[in-house]
Amino acid sequence: MPWQTGCVGTGNAADVATIGGIVCIIRNLLGIVAPLLGLVALGVIIYSGARMIMGADNPKEVAAAQQSLTFAIIGLLGLGLSWLILVVIKNLTGADVLTLPSF
Repeated sequence: MPWQTGCVGTGNAADVATIGGIVCIIRNLLGIVAPLLGLVALGVIIYSGARMIMGADNPKEVAAAQQSLTFAIIGLLGLGLSWLILVVIKNLTGADVLTLPSF
């Protein structure tokens, strides 16, 4: 599960929201967003393929399906490239850019 430990308060009414709570929210969102974007891109690729098959007799429909397929592939490549850049930065500099600091 992508949820980070140590992000939950004690449950007392005296707990005060701090900047650390925002960091926990961002950590949790980033753990969900990347796989979700991959699934959405995969869904768009499948949908575009179905549109290409269904609209084979209409050149405008095929062109629109090819365009959405191109955008989905570019999105997947961009997602993978951004992750690769972060990993390369971490390996070259030793800076832990893949995790957020805790406050």
